[in-house]
Amino acid sequence: MKKQKLFFLIVLLGLCLSKGYSVRAEEIEVQRGEEAETEIFLEGSSEVYSAYGELKSTGEYALLKSPKEKNNSIYQAEKLWEDGTRTGILLSRRSDNGYGLWLRLNVEGIRIGTETICWENMKLTDENGGWLTGVRLPEITVRVLPNPLEIYLSGNQGNNGWYTGPVTVTVSDKDAESIWYDLGEGKKEYTKPFQVQHGETELVVSSDDGYGYKKEEICYISIDAVAPSIKVSTEELDWQQENMVIEVICQDGTSGIDRALWAISDSREYTGSWQTLSEKATITVEQDGVWYLHMSARDEAGNETEKVYGPYRKDAEKPEIDFVNLSDGQLAEDGILPQITVEDSGSGIKQTTYLLDGESWNKEQITGKGKHTLTVTAEDFAGNICTETVKFSIYDSIKVTAEAGNCHYTGTASCSALVLYHGEPLAGAMAEFYINGESVGTKETNEEGMVWMHVPMELSPQEATLTVVVPQDDENFLLGAEDSDSFTIKAEKAWLLYGGDYHVWYGDPLRVHLEMGELPDFRMGDITRAEVLVELYKIENDGSKTLVEEEYLSPDERGVARCEFNPETGLYELRVSFTENSCYTGETLVLHPAVFDIDAELDWEGGSLLLDLPQLGIYASIGFTFLPPSLEAEVEVRIPGTGITLTENKLTGYDLDMNGLVLYGRAVNPADGTSYSYEVRTGYTMGFLLDELETFIWKGEDKTKEPVYHFEWSAAFGIAE
Repeated sequence: MKKQKLFFLIVLLGLCLSKGYSVRAEEIEVQRGEEAETEIFLEGSSEVYSAYGELKSTGEYALLKSPKEKNNSIYQAEKLWEDGTRTGILLSRRSDNGYGLWLRLNVEGIRIGTETICWENMKLTDENGGWLTGVRLPEITVRVLPNPLEIYLSGNQGNNGWYTGPVTVTVSDKDAESIWYDLGEGKKEYTKPFQVQHGETELVVSSDDGYGYKKEEICYISIDAVAPSIKVSTEELDWQQENMVIEVICQDGTSGIDRALWAISDSREYTGSWQTLSEKATITVEQDGVWYLHMSARDEAGNETEKVYGPYRKDAEKPEIDFVNLSDGQLAEDGILPQITVEDSGSGIKQTTYLLDGESWNKEQITGKGKHTLTVTAEDFAGNICTETVKFSIYDSIKVTAEAGNCHYTGTASCSALVLYHGEPLAGAMAEFYINGESVGTKETNEEGMVWMHVPMELSPQEATLTVVVPQDDENFLLGAEDSDSFTIKAEKAWLLYGGDYHVWYGDPLRVHLEMGELPDFRMGDITRAEVLVELYKIENDGSKTLVEEEYLSPDERGVARCEFNPETGLYELRVSFTENSCYTGETLVLHPAVFDIDAELDWEGGSLLLDLPQLGIYASIGFTFLPPSLEAEVEVRIPGTGITLTENKLTGYDLDMNGLVLYGRAVNPADGTSYSYEVRTGYTMGFLLDELETFIWKGEDKTKEPVYHFEWSAAFGIAE
């Protein structure tokens, strides 16, 4: 038999024995149909050794039974007899404990209620078998308890105490002889488990054990097996221009709505965040595009409904029309094939119409010369309409070819232009000529499409640009054109011829006479526009030069210019050149040595001549007489550019006649001991005008070798190139 948990209420029962004996017993609780095992302990002095007598059940609620197992701590005599209500017992004291007697007892519950177990004919003996008198033992209370009336529910459990499907009900009562249940439709006998399908139900279960003991249990069952419903005002919308308004209702007729969520996305799949709404709400879609409405509703029982609605299509934007190669007022050259893009990023293009000058246009090239209007209208699937218009003109093109030849500062430029229309000469076109951006005249082309113009050049020497422009002819729808050509404006090259006095004679002024002109291969220009700089430098003994006078000259119409200088006695160099302001160019004319002085009156009795040529490395002091001819000379020789003066200088001879003078000599370079030979040759006129000079210096005495220094000069004339 199944053991039940025992509830022991220990009660100290007084046993008034003449010598102080007592009994400790327990109140026994046992469930109906079960057994309870307990122990009874009799206490006393060491004189108590054994007990003999009966235990008796006074009612019909419990049966006394022997223990199933022997307790080693108790000496128990053999069972004398047992009839269910009485048990004869014999107890002996434990051998290892001189005090107390123990009794193990089993009690079985028969009916629900309370009864007692009594001690009858109970006797105690001492160790020697002598009877102990005056023993009174209390009754033992036995309570038979009912088993529970139990209701078991099985099914899918949701939230908040709700079931989300049918619930199976099972009832159990070990005491019951009959069980009934009531679901609100009347009492029914319970024979096997039954199901409750849906809704909130009060279940009442009752039982009777057959002896009149009744039980009742009430159980509430909440079942919501239906998921919430979601209703939308429209499940799908084609392309709309206006904002889309969607009415949403979430309902649950049983447990009620616990939570409702919504979200808008551009895909049927959605993993983003949700927004909460009430059971009834309005959702507005404002943004263009293709959208889907995601709905999720959960009732209090935990049933969930998820739905996706759509697509909802919104497009409030008009199509876009772009004239790629056309703009309003554009001049199209020789016809045009308009490139037009029509796009709609929303619903897409439903239809497009093209009108050229009010007529249907099939998107071919437009070549008709004149003004045109092109209108394009596009409609998308949402009904948005866009119309764009562009006005343009078709102009035929012409071609201009400009040419210009090089010219001189004071000459003219020969310019021409050829104008063609579709490759053929265009007569009567007005061509305007520009030089460096400034207009120089307008002329009309002839029947061959040509036009010529000679343009005077009064500009500084430079690179110039000719530009020929034919303006746009709106009356004939001809486009304008232009062309450029580069040419050079040059300054004239001219030559310089020296003439006149170039010496000092008894203090007279130095006179300079210049003649200028153009080289033969150039055209004659305005020579008076030339400007000449004449400079007079004094040559010092160390070869340096100092500017002492200068003069700016402008030639007359014959190309002649003159000036006078009044220098002191000495050696000079004369330079003549064109200035930057001149219309001519050329090399500088250099005349030197320029001046020498006769320091005594020349007569037949003789005189002396001083010759100082430091830039040549020669300084000579010469004295001579004509009758009879004789010469005294002192020569100093320097190496040009080094500052070294030769030593051991000695004139070895001279030649003198009416045509000139030749001096011969030799000297040594003190820096390295090299010896040099030299000759100085001069030529002059009868007036002793020094007009030729030649100097030679050789290393050593071999004059057949190339000289290490040679200078030759003639004062007849010079040419600037």
